[in-house]
Amino acid sequence: MKKQRRNMLRKIAVVLLSGVLFAGMEPVETELLVVQAEETIGTENVTGIVDAVSGNETMLKEDNAGNAVISGIGWELDADGTLIISSDEGMKDWKDNGWSLHKEKVRNIIMEDGVTEIEYKAFEGCSNMISVIMPNSIVAMRDSAFSRCSSLETIVFSENLARISGSAFWGCESLKNITIPEGVRRVGMMSFAVCEGLELVILPESLEEIGFNAFVGCRQLYRVIFLSDPPEVGGEIFNTCGFEISGVQGIIVPYDKEEMYKQKWTGDLEAKDLVQYIKAHIHSWERTWTNSPSHHWHECTTECTIINIADKDGYAIHTEDAGTITKQPTETETGIKSYRCSVCGYEMRTETIQSAGTAEGNDSDNRDDNGEGGRENDISVENNMIEDITGNNVTVNYDITDLNKKDVITQPLKDHVPKTGDSTRTELYVTLAMVMGLAYLLLHFTDRRHGMTEETEKEFVLKRQRGIKQKKN
Repeated sequence: MKKQRRNMLRKIAVVLLSGVLFAGMEPVETELLVVQAEETIGTENVTGIVDAVSGNETMLKEDNAGNAVISGIGWELDADGTLIISSDEGMKDWKDNGWSLHKEKVRNIIMEDGVTEIEYKAFEGCSNMISVIMPNSIVAMRDSAFSRCSSLETIVFSENLARISGSAFWGCESLKNITIPEGVRRVGMMSFAVCEGLELVILPESLEEIGFNAFVGCRQLYRVIFLSDPPEVGGEIFNTCGFEISGVQGIIVPYDKEEMYKQKWTGDLEAKDLVQYIKAHIHSWERTWTNSPSHHWHECTTECTIINIADKDGYAIHTEDAGTITKQPTETETGIKSYRCSVCGYEMRTETIQSAGTAEGNDSDNRDDNGEGGRENDISVENNMIEDITGNNVTVNYDITDLNKKDVITQPLKDHVPKTGDSTRTELYVTLAMVMGLAYLLLHFTDRRHGMTEETEKEFVLKRQRGIKQKKN
Protein backbone atom coordinates (compact mmCIF):
# COMPACT_ATOMS: atom_id res chain seq x y z
CA MET A 1 0.00 0.00 0.00
CA LYS A 2 2.81 2.33 0.88
CA LYS A 3 4.58 1.41 -2.32
CA GLN A 4 1.52 2.38 -4.35
CA ARG A 5 1.32 5.65 -2.47
CA ARG A 6 4.95 6.42 -3.26
CA ASN A 7 4.45 5.68 -6.94
CA MET A 8 1.42 7.96 -7.00
CA LEU A 9 3.40 10.77 -5.39
CA ARG A 10 6.18 10.33 -7.94
CA LYS A 11 3.69 10.64 -10.76
CA ILE A 12 2.25 13.78 -9.24
CA ALA A 13 5.72 15.30 -8.96
CA VAL A 14 6.47 14.47 -12.59
CA VAL A 15 3.18 16.05 -13.75
CA LEU A 16 3.79 19.19 -11.72
CA LEU A 17 7.35 19.51 -12.98
CA SER A 18 6.15 19.11 -16.58
CA GLY A 19 3.48 21.76 -15.99
CA VAL A 20 6.02 24.24 -14.67
CA LEU A 21 8.38 23.66 -17.57
CA PHE A 22 5.56 23.93 -20.13
CA ALA A 23 4.14 27.11 -18.55
CA GLY A 24 7.56 28.77 -18.73
CA MET A 25 7.99 28.08 -22.42
CA GLU A 26 7.17 30.76 -25.00
CA PRO A 27 4.61 29.69 -27.62
CA VAL A 28 6.20 28.54 -30.84
CA GLU A 29 4.62 29.73 -34.03
CA THR A 30 4.16 26.98 -36.55
CA GLU A 31 3.89 27.60 -40.23
CA LEU A 32 1.05 25.91 -42.02
CA LEU A 33 2.40 24.25 -45.12
CA VAL A 34 -0.13 24.42 -47.90
CA VAL A 35 0.52 22.38 -50.97
CA GLN A 36 -1.48 23.50 -53.94
CA ALA A 37 -2.22 21.03 -56.64
CA GLU A 38 -1.12 22.15 -60.06
CA GLU A 39 -3.99 22.74 -62.43
CA THR A 40 -3.77 20.65 -65.53
CA ILE A 41 -4.46 22.69 -68.63
CA GLY A 42 -6.07 20.99 -71.57
CA THR A 43 -3.89 20.34 -74.58
CA GLU A 44 -5.74 22.98 -76.56
CA ASN A 45 -4.46 25.68 -74.15
CA VAL A 46 -0.89 24.50 -73.63
CA THR A 47 2.00 26.76 -74.66
CA GLY A 48 2.32 26.58 -78.38
CA ILE A 49 -1.21 27.16 -79.70
CA VAL A 50 -0.79 26.55 -83.40
CA ASP A 51 -2.64 28.49 -86.04
CA ALA A 52 -3.84 25.75 -88.36
CA VAL A 53 -3.60 28.03 -91.38
CA SER A 54 -0.26 29.79 -90.93
CA GLY A 55 1.50 27.28 -88.70
CA ASN A 56 2.69 30.13 -86.47
CA GLU A 57 2.32 30.01 -82.69
CA THR A 58 0.80 32.15 -80.00
CA MET A 59 1.94 31.61 -76.42
CA LEU A 60 -0.03 31.02 -73.24
CA LYS A 61 1.38 32.34 -69.97
CA GLU A 62 0.14 33.75 -66.66
CA ASP A 63 0.08 37.27 -65.24
CA ASN A 64 0.98 38.15 -61.62
CA ALA A 65 -2.49 37.13 -60.44
CA GLY A 66 -2.26 33.71 -62.09
CA ASN A 67 -4.66 34.55 -64.90
CA ALA A 68 -4.05 33.21 -68.38
CA VAL A 69 -2.46 35.66 -70.84
CA ILE A 70 -2.27 34.94 -74.55
CA SER A 71 0.61 36.65 -76.30
CA GLY A 72 2.45 36.89 -79.59
CA ILE A 73 5.23 39.03 -80.98
CA GLY A 74 4.49 42.55 -79.74
CA TRP A 75 0.98 41.93 -78.37
CA GLU A 76 -0.78 40.45 -75.31
CA LEU A 77 -4.41 39.55 -74.62
CA ASP A 78 -5.26 39.18 -70.92
CA ALA A 79 -8.04 37.23 -69.23
CA ASP A 80 -10.29 40.33 -69.09
CA GLY A 81 -10.15 40.78 -72.84
CA THR A 82 -7.77 43.75 -72.95
CA LEU A 83 -5.55 43.56 -76.04
CA ILE A 84 -2.33 45.58 -75.84
CA ILE A 85 -0.35 46.11 -79.04
CA SER A 86 3.07 47.65 -78.52
CA SER A 87 4.56 48.04 -82.02
CA ASP A 88 3.91 47.84 -85.75
CA GLU A 89 5.42 44.35 -85.65
CA GLY A 90 2.90 43.51 -82.95
CA MET A 91 0.06 44.85 -85.10
CA LYS A 92 1.13 42.63 -88.00
CA ASP A 93 1.62 39.54 -85.81
CA TRP A 94 -1.80 40.05 -84.20
CA LYS A 95 -3.46 40.22 -87.62
CA ASP A 96 -1.55 37.21 -89.01
CA ASN A 97 -1.59 34.91 -85.96
CA GLY A 98 -3.86 36.21 -83.22
CA TRP A 99 -6.94 37.68 -84.85
CA SER A 100 -8.46 34.54 -86.36
CA LEU A 101 -8.18 32.57 -83.09
CA HIS A 102 -8.93 35.21 -80.47
CA LYS A 103 -10.97 38.04 -82.02
CA GLU A 104 -14.08 37.15 -80.02
CA LYS A 105 -12.14 37.39 -76.73
CA VAL A 106 -11.22 41.05 -77.30
CA ARG A 107 -13.13 43.67 -75.27
CA ASN A 108 -10.77 46.63 -75.08
CA ILE A 109 -7.90 47.61 -77.38
CA ILE A 110 -4.96 49.71 -76.24
CA MET A 111 -2.34 50.58 -78.84
CA GLU A 112 0.83 51.89 -77.26
CA ASP A 113 2.97 54.76 -78.47
CA GLY A 114 5.09 53.45 -81.33
CA VAL A 115 2.29 51.87 -83.33
CA THR A 116 2.03 53.94 -86.52
CA GLU A 117 -0.47 52.05 -88.67
CA ILE A 118 -3.58 49.92 -88.24
CA GLU A 119 -3.58 46.90 -90.54
CA TYR A 120 -6.28 46.06 -93.07
CA LYS A 121 -9.20 44.38 -91.26
CA ALA A 122 -7.01 44.19 -88.14
CA PHE A 123 -10.02 44.04 -85.82
CA GLU A 124 -12.86 43.16 -88.16
CA GLY A 125 -15.59 41.13 -86.49
CA CYS A 126 -14.37 41.65 -82.90
CA SER A 127 -18.01 41.52 -81.92
CA ASN A 128 -17.44 41.87 -78.15
CA MET A 129 -15.09 44.87 -78.34
CA ILE A 130 -16.41 47.98 -76.58
CA SER A 131 -13.54 50.51 -76.66
CA VAL A 132 -10.46 51.53 -78.68
CA ILE A 133 -7.62 53.83 -77.63
CA MET A 134 -5.22 55.01 -80.31
CA PRO A 135 -1.90 56.76 -79.52
CA ASN A 136 -0.95 59.91 -81.40
CA SER A 137 1.82 57.96 -83.12
CA ILE A 138 -0.77 56.41 -85.45
CA VAL A 139 -0.85 58.24 -88.76
CA ALA A 140 -2.61 55.71 -91.01
CA MET A 141 -5.58 53.36 -90.89
CA ARG A 142 -6.27 50.80 -93.60
CA ASP A 143 -9.76 49.89 -94.88
CA SER A 144 -12.26 47.94 -92.78
CA ALA A 145 -10.00 48.17 -89.71
CA PHE A 146 -12.93 47.98 -87.25
CA SER A 147 -15.81 46.87 -89.46
CA ARG A 148 -18.57 44.72 -87.91
CA CYS A 149 -17.47 45.45 -84.34
CA SER A 150 -21.09 45.48 -83.28
CA SER A 151 -20.48 46.21 -79.56
CA LEU A 152 -18.02 49.11 -80.10
CA GLU A 153 -19.18 52.12 -78.04
CA THR A 154 -16.26 54.55 -77.76
CA ILE A 155 -13.23 55.54 -79.83
CA VAL A 156 -10.30 57.72 -78.86
CA PHE A 157 -8.68 58.74 -82.15
CA SER A 158 -5.08 59.59 -82.82
CA GLU A 159 -4.64 63.34 -83.26
CA ASN A 160 -2.31 62.71 -86.20
CA LEU A 161 -4.73 60.86 -88.45
CA ALA A 162 -5.23 62.47 -91.85
CA ARG A 163 -7.87 60.04 -93.13
CA ILE A 164 -10.63 57.79 -91.83
CA SER A 165 -10.37 54.79 -94.14
CA GLY A 166 -13.14 53.26 -96.22
CA SER A 167 -15.56 51.03 -94.27
CA ALA A 168 -13.38 51.61 -91.19
CA PHE A 169 -16.36 51.42 -88.79
CA TRP A 170 -18.97 49.83 -91.03
CA GLY A 171 -21.66 48.09 -89.00
CA CYS A 172 -20.52 49.34 -85.56
CA GLU A 173 -24.07 49.40 -84.27
CA SER A 174 -23.34 50.55 -80.71
CA LEU A 175 -21.50 53.78 -81.59
CA LYS A 176 -23.53 56.81 -80.46
CA ASN A 177 -21.34 59.90 -80.70
CA ILE A 178 -18.33 60.49 -82.97
CA THR A 179 -15.97 63.47 -82.93
CA ILE A 180 -13.52 63.29 -85.81
CA PRO A 181 -10.25 64.89 -84.61
CA GLU A 182 -8.77 68.05 -86.05
CA GLY A 183 -6.29 67.19 -88.79
CA VAL A 184 -8.45 64.65 -90.59
CA ARG A 185 -8.99 65.84 -94.16
CA ARG A 186 -11.01 62.94 -95.59
CA VAL A 187 -13.74 60.61 -94.34
CA GLY A 188 -13.64 57.57 -96.62
CA MET A 189 -16.38 55.80 -98.53
CA MET A 190 -18.84 53.97 -96.24
CA SER A 191 -16.63 54.79 -93.21
CA PHE A 192 -19.60 54.81 -90.80
CA ALA A 193 -22.22 53.08 -92.89
CA VAL A 194 -24.95 51.12 -91.09
CA CYS A 195 -23.94 52.46 -87.66
CA GLU A 196 -27.58 52.28 -86.65
CA GLY A 197 -27.10 53.65 -83.13
CA LEU A 198 -25.13 56.73 -84.21
CA GLU A 199 -26.83 59.97 -83.02
CA LEU A 200 -24.27 62.78 -83.31
CA VAL A 201 -21.27 63.39 -85.58
CA ILE A 202 -18.91 66.36 -85.27
CA LEU A 203 -16.68 66.95 -88.28
CA PRO A 204 -13.45 69.00 -87.90
CA GLU A 205 -12.45 72.34 -89.36
CA SER A 206 -9.74 70.55 -91.34
CA LEU A 207 -12.24 68.39 -93.29
CA GLU A 208 -12.04 68.63 -97.12
CA GLU A 209 -13.90 65.57 -98.44
CA ILE A 210 -16.57 63.01 -97.51
CA GLY A 211 -16.74 59.79 -99.51
CA PHE A 212 -19.70 58.01 -101.11
CA ASN A 213 -22.27 56.56 -98.65
CA ALA A 214 -20.07 57.58 -95.71
CA PHE A 215 -23.02 57.63 -93.25
CA VAL A 216 -25.63 55.65 -95.16
CA GLY A 217 -28.12 53.73 -93.03
CA CYS A 218 -27.46 55.64 -89.78
CA ARG A 219 -31.13 55.75 -88.89
CA GLN A 220 -30.69 57.48 -85.52
CA LEU A 221 -28.39 60.22 -86.86
CA TYR A 222 -30.26 63.52 -86.43
CA ARG A 223 -27.34 65.96 -86.00
CA VAL A 224 -24.19 66.40 -88.07
CA ILE A 225 -22.13 69.44 -87.08
CA PHE A 226 -19.72 70.87 -89.66
CA LEU A 227 -16.94 73.14 -88.40
CA SER A 228 -15.21 73.48 -91.77
CA ASP A 229 -15.88 75.28 -95.01
CA PRO A 230 -18.21 73.17 -97.20
CA PRO A 231 -16.30 69.97 -98.15
CA GLU A 232 -16.47 67.98 -101.36
CA VAL A 233 -19.02 65.20 -100.96
CA GLY A 234 -19.74 61.91 -102.67
CA GLY A 235 -23.23 60.71 -103.54
CA GLU A 236 -25.80 59.76 -100.90
CA ILE A 237 -23.49 60.39 -97.97
CA PHE A 238 -26.48 60.74 -95.59
CA ASN A 239 -28.92 58.42 -97.36
CA THR A 240 -31.60 57.05 -94.96
CA CYS A 241 -30.11 58.95 -92.02
CA GLY A 242 -32.46 60.06 -89.26
CA PHE A 243 -32.70 63.72 -90.29
CA GLU A 244 -33.31 62.78 -93.94
CA ILE A 245 -36.09 60.33 -93.04
CA SER A 246 -37.80 62.84 -90.74
CA GLY A 247 -37.11 65.87 -92.95
CA VAL A 248 -35.62 68.02 -90.15
CA GLN A 249 -32.67 70.36 -90.58
CA GLY A 250 -29.97 68.10 -89.22
CA ILE A 251 -26.87 69.56 -90.95
CA ILE A 252 -25.61 72.27 -88.60
CA VAL A 253 -23.07 74.76 -90.02
CA PRO A 254 -21.45 77.92 -88.59
CA TYR A 255 -23.83 80.86 -88.91
CA ASP A 256 -21.31 82.87 -90.93
CA LYS A 257 -20.87 80.00 -93.43
CA GLU A 258 -24.50 79.16 -94.17
CA GLU A 259 -24.58 80.92 -97.56
CA MET A 260 -21.24 79.41 -98.52
CA TYR A 261 -22.64 75.89 -97.99
CA LYS A 262 -25.85 76.58 -99.87
CA GLN A 263 -24.10 78.04 -102.88
CA LYS A 264 -21.48 75.33 -103.17
CA TRP A 265 -23.82 72.40 -102.66
CA THR A 266 -26.56 73.79 -104.88
CA GLY A 267 -24.19 73.67 -107.82
CA ASP A 268 -22.97 70.16 -106.97
CA LEU A 269 -25.13 67.32 -108.35
CA GLU A 270 -24.04 65.03 -105.55
CA ALA A 271 -24.77 67.56 -102.81
CA LYS A 272 -27.73 69.62 -104.02
CA ASP A 273 -30.26 67.45 -102.19
CA LEU A 274 -28.52 68.24 -98.90
CA VAL A 275 -29.17 71.97 -99.05
CA GLN A 276 -32.68 71.60 -97.62
CA TYR A 277 -31.27 70.10 -94.42
CA ILE A 278 -28.81 72.92 -93.72
CA LYS A 279 -29.38 74.94 -90.58
CA ALA A 280 -27.19 77.87 -89.59
CA HIS A 281 -26.16 77.77 -85.99
CA ILE A 282 -26.96 80.87 -83.96
CA HIS A 283 -25.40 80.91 -80.50
CA SER A 284 -27.66 81.09 -77.48
CA TRP A 285 -25.34 81.44 -74.52
CA GLU A 286 -26.41 80.29 -71.09
CA ARG A 287 -26.47 82.86 -68.29
CA THR A 288 -24.93 80.46 -65.81
CA TRP A 289 -21.20 79.77 -65.86
CA THR A 290 -19.45 76.53 -66.68
CA ASN A 291 -16.16 76.06 -64.85
CA SER A 292 -12.89 74.21 -64.85
CA PRO A 293 -10.31 74.49 -62.03
CA SER A 294 -8.66 77.39 -63.88
CA HIS A 295 -11.24 79.02 -66.22
CA HIS A 296 -14.91 79.85 -66.71
CA TRP A 297 -17.13 80.33 -69.77
CA HIS A 298 -20.74 80.25 -71.03
CA GLU A 299 -22.03 77.18 -72.87
CA CYS A 300 -24.30 77.41 -75.86
CA THR A 301 -27.78 75.95 -75.39
CA THR A 302 -28.12 74.57 -78.93
CA GLU A 303 -26.03 72.38 -81.24
CA CYS A 304 -22.97 74.57 -81.04
CA THR A 305 -20.40 74.70 -83.81
CA ILE A 306 -17.69 75.85 -81.39
CA ILE A 307 -15.67 72.93 -80.09
CA ASN A 308 -12.68 74.80 -78.68
CA ILE A 309 -13.60 76.01 -75.17
CA ALA A 310 -11.31 79.01 -75.51
CA ASP A 311 -13.61 80.34 -78.26
CA LYS A 312 -16.75 80.22 -76.14
CA ASP A 313 -18.47 83.23 -74.65
CA GLY A 314 -16.87 84.79 -71.56
CA TYR A 315 -13.90 82.42 -71.49
CA ALA A 316 -11.35 83.73 -68.96
CA ILE A 317 -9.11 82.71 -66.11
CA HIS A 318 -10.52 82.82 -62.57
CA THR A 319 -9.96 85.91 -60.39
CA GLU A 320 -9.62 85.11 -56.68
CA ASP A 321 -11.58 87.23 -54.19
CA ALA A 322 -10.51 88.31 -50.67
CA GLY A 323 -12.03 85.24 -49.06
CA THR A 324 -15.09 84.62 -46.89
CA ILE A 325 -15.36 82.76 -43.58
CA THR A 326 -17.82 79.96 -44.29
CA LYS A 327 -17.43 78.26 -40.91
CA GLN A 328 -16.68 80.21 -37.75
CA PRO A 329 -14.09 78.68 -35.39
CA THR A 330 -15.21 77.73 -31.87
CA GLU A 331 -13.33 77.08 -28.65
CA THR A 332 -12.62 73.51 -29.75
CA GLU A 333 -13.21 73.34 -33.52
CA THR A 334 -11.40 74.94 -36.45
CA GLY A 335 -13.13 77.18 -38.94
CA ILE A 336 -12.97 77.43 -42.74
CA LYS A 337 -12.25 80.38 -45.01
CA SER A 338 -13.17 79.98 -48.70
CA TYR A 339 -11.69 81.81 -51.68
CA ARG A 340 -13.83 82.00 -54.81
CA CYS A 341 -13.65 83.45 -58.30
CA SER A 342 -15.06 86.98 -58.10
CA VAL A 343 -16.66 86.52 -61.55
CA CYS A 344 -18.25 83.07 -61.62
CA GLY A 345 -18.22 82.07 -57.94
CA TYR A 346 -16.13 78.93 -58.44
CA GLU A 347 -14.49 77.86 -55.15
CA MET A 348 -10.78 77.97 -55.88
CA ARG A 349 -9.39 76.97 -52.48
CA THR A 350 -10.10 76.82 -48.74
CA GLU A 351 -8.07 77.76 -45.67
CA THR A 352 -8.29 76.42 -42.12
CA ILE A 353 -8.85 78.88 -39.25
CA GLN A 354 -7.43 77.71 -35.91
CA SER A 355 -9.81 77.08 -33.00
CA ALA A 356 -10.28 79.99 -30.57
CA GLY A 357 -9.82 77.99 -27.34
CA THR A 358 -6.43 78.05 -25.53
CA ALA A 359 -5.25 77.10 -22.05
CA GLU A 360 -5.01 79.84 -19.42
CA GLY A 361 -1.57 81.43 -19.39
CA ASN A 362 -0.65 80.29 -22.87
CA ASP A 363 1.71 82.53 -24.79
CA SER A 364 -0.41 84.59 -27.20
CA ASP A 365 2.60 85.94 -29.11
CA ASN A 366 2.28 83.04 -31.57
CA ARG A 367 -1.05 84.27 -32.92
CA ASP A 368 -1.13 85.84 -36.37
CA ASP A 369 -2.38 89.33 -37.21
CA ASN A 370 -6.00 88.16 -37.30
CA GLY A 371 -5.78 86.74 -33.81
CA GLU A 372 -5.85 83.21 -35.19
CA GLY A 373 -3.55 80.32 -34.51
CA GLY A 374 -1.29 80.26 -31.46
CA ARG A 375 -0.37 77.28 -29.30
CA GLU A 376 -3.01 74.86 -28.19
CA ASN A 377 -3.04 73.47 -24.64
CA ASP A 378 0.62 73.01 -23.75
CA ILE A 379 0.24 71.49 -20.29
CA SER A 380 2.78 68.72 -20.61
CA VAL A 381 2.59 65.22 -19.17
CA GLU A 382 5.62 65.89 -16.98
CA ASN A 383 3.96 68.98 -15.43
CA ASN A 384 0.85 66.95 -14.62
CA MET A 385 2.71 64.08 -12.93
CA ILE A 386 1.92 63.54 -9.22
CA GLU A 387 2.02 60.64 -6.77
CA ASP A 388 -1.06 58.89 -5.46
CA ILE A 389 -1.37 57.49 -1.91
CA THR A 390 0.44 54.30 -2.91
CA GLY A 391 3.43 56.24 -4.21
CA ASN A 392 2.75 55.42 -7.88
CA ASN A 393 3.17 58.07 -10.55
CA VAL A 394 -0.12 59.22 -12.08
CA THR A 395 -1.14 61.91 -14.55
CA VAL A 396 -3.74 64.61 -14.08
CA ASN A 397 -5.70 65.50 -17.23
CA TYR A 398 -7.53 68.84 -17.30
CA ASP A 399 -10.59 69.59 -19.38
CA ILE A 400 -9.65 72.99 -20.85
CA THR A 401 -13.06 73.59 -22.41
CA ASP A 402 -14.05 75.04 -19.03
CA LEU A 403 -11.12 76.39 -17.03
CA ASN A 404 -13.29 76.63 -13.90
CA LYS A 405 -13.64 72.88 -13.83
CA LYS A 406 -10.77 70.46 -13.42
CA ASP A 407 -11.65 66.85 -13.92
CA VAL A 408 -8.84 64.80 -12.46
CA ILE A 409 -8.25 61.40 -13.99
CA THR A 410 -5.63 59.33 -12.28
CA GLN A 411 -3.99 56.55 -14.22
CA PRO A 412 -0.56 54.90 -14.16
CA LEU A 413 1.96 56.86 -16.18
CA LYS A 414 3.16 54.07 -18.44
CA ASP A 415 6.15 55.90 -19.86
CA HIS A 416 7.55 56.49 -16.32
CA VAL A 417 6.92 53.08 -14.73
CA PRO A 418 9.54 50.34 -15.28
CA LYS A 419 8.17 47.45 -17.26
CA THR A 420 8.10 44.04 -15.60
CA GLY A 421 7.07 40.57 -16.64
CA ASP A 422 3.52 39.34 -16.77
CA SER A 423 2.42 39.20 -13.09
CA THR A 424 -0.20 36.52 -13.76
CA ARG A 425 2.35 34.14 -15.24
CA THR A 426 4.82 34.87 -12.37
CA GLU A 427 2.19 33.96 -9.72
CA LEU A 428 1.47 30.74 -11.57
CA TYR A 429 5.14 29.79 -11.56
CA VAL A 430 5.46 30.45 -7.81
CA THR A 431 2.37 28.40 -6.96
CA LEU A 432 3.44 25.46 -9.07
CA ALA A 433 6.95 25.59 -7.60
CA MET A 434 5.54 25.46 -4.04
CA VAL A 435 3.31 22.51 -4.84
CA MET A 436 6.19 20.70 -6.50
CA GLY A 437 8.40 21.32 -3.44
CA LEU A 438 5.76 19.90 -1.13
CA ALA A 439 5.40 16.85 -3.34
CA TYR A 440 9.15 16.37 -3.28
CA LEU A 441 9.27 16.52 0.53
CA LEU A 442 6.51 13.93 0.80
CA LEU A 443 8.34 11.74 -1.67
CA HIS A 444 11.61 12.23 0.21
CA PHE A 445 10.28 11.11 3.58
CA THR A 446 8.45 8.12 2.17
CA ASP A 447 11.50 6.88 0.26
CA ARG A 448 13.03 3.72 1.76
CA ARG A 449 16.45 5.42 2.05
CA HIS A 450 15.15 8.23 4.26
CA GLY A 451 12.01 6.93 5.96
CA MET A 452 10.94 3.70 7.81
CA THR A 453 11.19 0.62 5.60
CA GLU A 454 8.64 -2.23 5.64
CA GLU A 455 11.09 -4.57 7.44
CA THR A 456 11.76 -1.98 10.15
CA GLU A 457 8.07 -1.46 10.53
CA LYS A 458 7.48 -5.21 11.00
CA GLU A 459 10.23 -5.46 13.64
CA PHE A 460 8.78 -2.44 15.37
CA VAL A 461 5.33 -4.06 15.44
CA LEU A 462 6.72 -7.39 16.76
CA LYS A 463 8.59 -5.64 19.57
CA ARG A 464 5.46 -3.79 20.55
CA GLN A 465 3.46 -7.02 20.62
CA ARG A 466 6.11 -8.79 22.76
CA GLY A 467 6.17 -5.90 25.19
CA ILE A 468 2.43 -6.04 25.55
CA LYS A 469 2.49 -9.80 26.22
CA GLN A 470 5.22 -9.46 28.86
CA LYS A 471 3.19 -6.83 30.70
CA LYS A 472 0.18 -9.10 30.73
CA ASN A 473 2.23 -12.00 32.15
